[in-house]
Amino acid sequence: MLNSDELQDIAINQYFGNVDKKNIDGVLATLNKDAAINIVTDNLVHSGSVEIANMLQGYFQSYPILWHGNFKKIVDVNNQLIVLKFDWKITDINNQEESGSNVNVFQFGDKKITKIWIYMSTKDNPLK
Repeated sequence: MLNSDELQDIAINQYFGNVDKKNIDGVLATLNKDAAINIVTDNLVHSGSVEIANMLQGYFQSYPILWHGNFKKIVDVNNQLIVLKFDWKITDINNQEESGSNVNVFQFGDKKITKIWIYMSTKDNPLK
């Protein structure tokens, strides 16, 4: 079982840290092989390493600059969950910037992320 500091480190530093660096292998290393990312606001699910890698590759190619920060968290060690509210900024290939706030719920199993539920503040999902 992961403790509070470990849950936060994996979700914030390892998962989002690697997203912002556009390091697909680093992001995938935080996930179980059969992990699922559920973008609740779009009723869209990406399951397994291949689907998640394909989603990330499209995201990384479409947005050369990514930033996620100002994390606020609720940690539930007993249930191996962490809820993060955070701000984000992305810049697309035409140098157009978008920003907003999201809430992600991370569920862990076997010391890795098994599920992520994403609640987006934008109507245009950059993770399609």
